[in-house]
Amino acid sequence: MSFDPLISAGTESPAPGDAVPISKQRIESVRILNHESTADPFITRNQTIPGPLPRDVFNPLDAREYFVEIIRDLDALRSERQAWDDLFENAIDRNVFYSSDLLLPALQYLRPAGTRKFVVIKSRKRSAPNQEPEWCGFFPLVEKRRLRGIPIRNLQLIKHDYCFLRTPLLRDGAAAQTLTTFVDWLFKEAKAPIIDLAEQSGEGPYHTLLADEFHRRGLRPWITGVYGRAFMRRATSDDTYLRTSISNGRLKELRRLERRLGDEGPIRFESLGPSGDLDSAIEEFLNLENSGWKHTSGTAIDCSPDDRSFFVAACRSLFEKGRLRIHFLRVGETLVAAKCNFLAPPASFAFKIAFLEEKSRYSPGVQLEIDNIRRFHAEPNLDFMDSCADPEHPMIDHLWQEKRLIQSWVVPIRPIGTAVTILLPLLSVLKRAIVRRS
Repeated sequence: MSFDPLISAGTESPAPGDAVPISKQRIESVRILNHESTADPFITRNQTIPGPLPRDVFNPLDAREYFVEIIRDLDALRSERQAWDDLFENAIDRNVFYSSDLLLPALQYLRPAGTRKFVVIKSRKRSAPNQEPEWCGFFPLVEKRRLRGIPIRNLQLIKHDYCFLRTPLLRDGAAAQTLTTFVDWLFKEAKAPIIDLAEQSGEGPYHTLLADEFHRRGLRPWITGVYGRAFMRRATSDDTYLRTSISNGRLKELRRLERRLGDEGPIRFESLGPSGDLDSAIEEFLNLENSGWKHTSGTAIDCSPDDRSFFVAACRSLFEKGRLRIHFLRVGETLVAAKCNFLAPPASFAFKIAFLEEKSRYSPGVQLEIDNIRRFHAEPNLDFMDSCADPEHPMIDHLWQEKRLIQSWVVPIRPIGTAVTILLPLLSVLKRAIVRRS
C-alpha cells in the first residue's frame, strides 16, 4: 500500500487549440459585449444592464418552479441515485453522511428508528415544463412520537450511531428557494407540530439561510445545544500548520517517543492508495479497532454484523470514487495505529481512529494524526477537515487549531408545537436539577 493523493477532477482551462463549448463561447461573447472595459472605475458608460444570455447557457436565476416529492421506499430512493449524487456534488455544504455512499448502507443495515420520509425538493424551468426536473434539496426525515420525553409527534433528520452531521443537502445557486419550499411544505403538509434540527452546521451559508428563514417567518426556535468541535483548515504547508499548532516542547517530546517506538522496529507510515488492497485494509482496520477497550465495551464496529456490513459497503462505495482514505502506522510488521477518513471535496471527515493499546505509552494515535495532517496538506482538492469528534476531545483538540460550530434547534410549526417549545427549556432545567439531587 502506498500513498497517492488523487488530483481533483475539476474543470480545467482548455489548452490552446482545444475546442471550447458553444455555450461557453457565447457567454464569453456576451460578457465582452456588455463589459467593454472593467479596468477603469471612472469610465463613462452608455449601458449598464447585462444583455440576455444565449438560450443554451444555463442561468441558475432563470424563473424556475419548485415542488416537493416524498420518497418512502428504499428501492425508490436507490433508483434516484444519479440525481442524488448530482445534488451532492453541487451542494453548498457537502455533508458526506447524507451522501448516497453512506446513507444507503445506513438505511439498509443500521435501520434508523422511526417512520422514514425522504423529502426531495425538485425544480425545473417554467419555460421548459417537459424538462426532467433536477434535485435541489434532500431532507432525510424520520417521524417520531416523543421528543425529549414529551409525547408529541415530531420530525427529525435521520440519525444513527455513525452519523456525525445532519445538515441537509441544498443545491448551490438554488439553496434559498429550496429551503423556503421545504419550510412551506412543513407548514402546509407536515402533520407533526415540531421539527427537531439537531447537529446542524452552525456557520456558513446554510446556517445563514436557515436563520434568515426563521426570522422572516417570525419563528422562535429553541436552541437546544451549541458546541465547537475540532476543525482543520489548510495552511500554507504541513510544517507551518504543525509548528503553529503544537508547541516546541510537545514536538520535542513526540520526537523522543517516535525514536523510542523505532527501537522496537522500523517505523512506516502508509496509506491505502487508489490501486491498493481494499479488503485487506478494511480487515486490518477493523481488527485493530476490535482489539482493545472498544471490544470489551461492545462499541467496536466489528462487534455487530450490521455495523460491519455498513462500514464495508460505505468504504467500497467511497473507494470506487477515490474518496476513501485509510492511514496506517506500522512498527516492523505490527500495526499499531490506523485512521479512516471519508472525503467530500473540498471537505474531509475523520471517521474513526484506532491504536494498539499495549503501545499507548508511545502515543501512536498522536503520531498517526500528525501524519494525517501532512497527508491532508498533500491533497490539492481539500480545503478543510472536520474531526467529527466530541467537544473537548483530549487528543485532537491539542493538535488542530480551529473549531467548527455545531448547533441544534427545535422549531415549532404548529401552535401546540410553540407551547411545547416554550416548556422544553423549563423541563430541561428541572430534569438537570433532579439528576443533580439524585
